[in-house]
Amino acid sequence: MKLFLLLVIVLSVVFVSSDSAYAKHTVLTDRDCSVNVSQIPIPFQVTWNDNPRSNPDGSLYPGDAFHFLYKYSYSDTCTSFAVQPLVGSANLELKSALLFSDGNTKPQSIILYHWVPKNIQISNFYKILSVHQDCIGLKGGGSACSEVQYTLSENPVLSVRQDQMNIPGILDPVSVDVDKYGSKRLADNIKILYTYQWHLLQVKESYSIGVDKHTTEDASSVDSFVNFVKQVCSDGTKYAGCVFGHAEVKPEVAEKKICLFDELDKMKISYDGIKEKDECVSDDSKDNIIQSVRGTGTHCSDKRCKSFTVTSDSMMGFFILPSFGGVSFLYPAIPDLDNFDSKNNDGTYYLDDAIGIHSMPDVKWKNKRTGTISFESKIVSSDLQQIDFAGCEGLCTVLQQGKTISPSYHDIGNGDTISTHFTSDSLGFAHVSYVSKMYNIGKYVGKYSGTATPLVVIYEPKISDSDTWVRLADAKYQSFEDRYAIAVKYDGSFGGGIDDGNSTIRTERRMKVTDISNVSFMSNPFGVVLSDWKSNATISDAQGLADLHVLDSVYSYIPKDAKFVDVFPNPAKVKFNSTSQSLQIDSAGYMRILRSLDVSKEKIERYNNNVTAYDTLESRNFGGKQITYLGNDYYDFPWGYFSVPLNVTAFLVDEKFQPQIDNTARIDFIDIAETKKDVDFLSTVEFYLDKHVDDKFAFMHMADMYDMNPKKSFDSSSVLLLINKTGASYDFRSYQAIQKNNVISDAIVPPRDYVMNLPARQFFLGYSYYDVEIQAHNQIFSKTNTIQIGGADISESERFRVNMNQDNFLDIGRSDDVAVIGENVYFGKEYDVFVNGKKHYNVICDFGCIVFLPDSNPADISIKNMWGGVASAKNVTGPQHVEYDPDAWIDVAPMRLFWIASGLGIFYVVYRILRMHFRK
Repeated sequence: MKLFLLLVIVLSVVFVSSDSAYAKHTVLTDRDCSVNVSQIPIPFQVTWNDNPRSNPDGSLYPGDAFHFLYKYSYSDTCTSFAVQPLVGSANLELKSALLFSDGNTKPQSIILYHWVPKNIQISNFYKILSVHQDCIGLKGGGSACSEVQYTLSENPVLSVRQDQMNIPGILDPVSVDVDKYGSKRLADNIKILYTYQWHLLQVKESYSIGVDKHTTEDASSVDSFVNFVKQVCSDGTKYAGCVFGHAEVKPEVAEKKICLFDELDKMKISYDGIKEKDECVSDDSKDNIIQSVRGTGTHCSDKRCKSFTVTSDSMMGFFILPSFGGVSFLYPAIPDLDNFDSKNNDGTYYLDDAIGIHSMPDVKWKNKRTGTISFESKIVSSDLQQIDFAGCEGLCTVLQQGKTISPSYHDIGNGDTISTHFTSDSLGFAHVSYVSKMYNIGKYVGKYSGTATPLVVIYEPKISDSDTWVRLADAKYQSFEDRYAIAVKYDGSFGGGIDDGNSTIRTERRMKVTDISNVSFMSNPFGVVLSDWKSNATISDAQGLADLHVLDSVYSYIPKDAKFVDVFPNPAKVKFNSTSQSLQIDSAGYMRILRSLDVSKEKIERYNNNVTAYDTLESRNFGGKQITYLGNDYYDFPWGYFSVPLNVTAFLVDEKFQPQIDNTARIDFIDIAETKKDVDFLSTVEFYLDKHVDDKFAFMHMADMYDMNPKKSFDSSSVLLLINKTGASYDFRSYQAIQKNNVISDAIVPPRDYVMNLPARQFFLGYSYYDVEIQAHNQIFSKTNTIQIGGADISESERFRVNMNQDNFLDIGRSDDVAVIGENVYFGKEYDVFVNGKKHYNVICDFGCIVFLPDSNPADISIKNMWGGVASAKNVTGPQHVEYDPDAWIDVAPMRLFWIASGLGIFYVVYRILRMHFRK
């Protein structure tokens, strides 16, 4: 209210009198006149509690408010000047309207035009066709005549409303000239009859308010406007002033189009629908307010002066947004108890699904008007059972929870609601109706309504293909320790229910696997079932094509001519819940499920028992059905060992001939690859690619392969890694061994075709040789060597020792000119012998070395291994002395243990030969 306390109410309007006597002045002079008025844009909004009372784009809702400001000016030559009343709008309530001039203020006059129904007299002009009157003579003279009767035309020649009678020329069709000056009178052959009809008339209302009370505006907003008015209007300009004020949009906004019958209905006035015709007018003044100014001047010539008038007006338009409309809907996916989306990608739902509905009244800028615009939103009718409901005033994050859903949070806007529903028995479109009442600073201004129609469909999923394989990437020791994969091709779910069209496959609908039933069988190689049991099988993972990745080393083994595809547009998404052991694929596509089966080692003894797992995929208590059988497949556990631990450690041999880890030596890297030299082989990649017809299955299978050429870097004295025996190649020496035993004929089955047709469990029994490249270094030098391991049966862990130490102690004995070097696996089995610093060739090495010396003189003897490690003994004349250690004798003298074991072995062989000889 500061605006109206700071400005003085009294306004002195500058008025220059236009006296007609001015023309009597001796000197006739023209008095020109120019006037102007323009609206001044206001650079800020009206606020209440720091919240704007209009929209960011300047538009308004019922109940909103704004300031207005006009500035006018006129020339000092005008003989008169007047500010015209402000033309208001029926949709506005003016809280203040002031005229400011010469530092003074006073209330500004306001004119308001209304269209209202009026019962108006209508003058109907008929043409007289004939006149009849009966007269009779009376006794005593005179006559008596009846009332004159007229025969009139069927329809009036002219009908004129009372409010239009003064329009010049409107009565010309029924008038005749009286004199030469154009005077007219009603023609003699015209008869007037009067009727009444309802019509719309525009009426004018004049008033002034000055300053009204309006409390819903911040003091800071008033101050800003006051200061702005002072800045614009008190700039010292003469012959100028301002009209300004505060306006609010009425809570109930009238339509621009006004029709007679609608207005009569509002007034509960009956009318004749035949006599009265409906009429409509468009009242554009409802969307603007207009300020006009008028001035006069004089123009003189020939000793006479004539006055003229000039006007200027400025219209301030405003746009009132409708406060009645619809409600829009989103259908957010609500997570079920497994935290899977309970909604299909095509927007449909199955029975028992949680149906999320997000209602949003169609109100523009509602989220920008949270401090003034509010809503009362609710559900008024519903076909569905409700789980939860939450609304919002302002911007909110709300929770949805219930017994059949997982808790989920949702961001909703001003006036929005989020609700969760379900149906257990009704297919087709469901109907949930919402109403949102809109309020502006607590006043009701409008209503929005709408109906959500989620579609509930049948659940008829289809799996058209499946396959199984071992996941080699697990790299476990034996096959039953690895997980196995169940690969599934899901086509979609059949449609055809109520409101769902025909029964074709709908690829955008999901499938949920809640259970995988498992029964396992153990049989001998002849197919006789030895036992069966329900296994404790678990799902460890489930993924779609988009989640899988084929290693580069696996790609290197894919033949160039193979039809292998690894780009899949829009692959289906798969979610897995390890706790509930459930999974879901969101649309038609492929998924790979990993299973872990509890199989004891005794049930899968190599060459003895075959173990087969049968799995059935099921949906239980889903889609409105107790159980849906989705598909089944089986998996045969391969024979053989899958992975071999390889330990590489750097050692040195101390003065007691005990091995110690050499921390000065470090393993740099180990690179493992199958041996290709002079060997024909078939890679596991080629073997499996040949088994798959479907390229998607092939891709998923390749993603479950381990690194075909693993090269791992280290920086340690001791490292451990796995050699993946089964994944690299099938060495054809396996085939050759079978051929030697006359199992197959080379002429009948080519080697490659024979191997390609092997079952997976036999393929894994093939030979696999590996080249292991090892690089190590110490403080002096670096060395790289390649060793070969493998064969038909790798069943033990592999160890390799690296010895780069230059000060190993040599376990050596001497008798005369012969020295014996004991084998020490911690130094190496292969080495060169040096005597007195020179390489010595007169040696026999096998499980150690016998060195023949040139004489019996003391000698310096040393050996050097493939890693550059050196073990030496100085001035050797007899056996090296080692103190006896009863707790470590096995580590101290490995050579001695070897000779003892060898002796026992030779004794046993001789014993068996003699026994067989005497049996003959």
